[in-house]
Amino acid sequence: MRTGLTAYAIITLASLGLAACVGAPDSVRATGDTSATTGDLELRASGAGNWDIDCVAVTGRGQANASVKGRGSTSTDMLYVRDVSSAACTYQTGASPVTLKLMEEGVACPFGAFEGGICQTILPAETSGTLRFSVR
Repeated sequence: MRTGLTAYAIITLASLGLAACVGAPDSVRATGDTSATTGDLELRASGAGNWDIDCVAVTGRGQANASVKGRGSTSTDMLYVRDVSSAACTYQTGASPVTLKLMEEGVACPFGAFEGGICQTILPAETSGTLRFSVR
């Protein structure tokens, strides 16, 4: 009987130790530097015809690639990359303009200012270029 209680006690202590280890990263993060050095990149694009927007983002986990595309009639597409410190997006529009909305205020608005939580621009038809995003 005593051996059973000892084994039970060891299993219980091991479970508590595992739970403490699982919770450790959050507690370390909570007491660390709280200055905002990253944000989430959330882009929504809509337009008619064929268009492409390809992004390369630098995140807390390395480099991330994401894209949005329109094919044919009016299309809407969205990309979302978490923990971004900077990003560069190349775009190519077709015969129609493309409306691009930045939905996250943690990333600076390269088109002017956020209004009502949205940063928006219209990419003219038949154009290409690069958009750069960074954390505020």
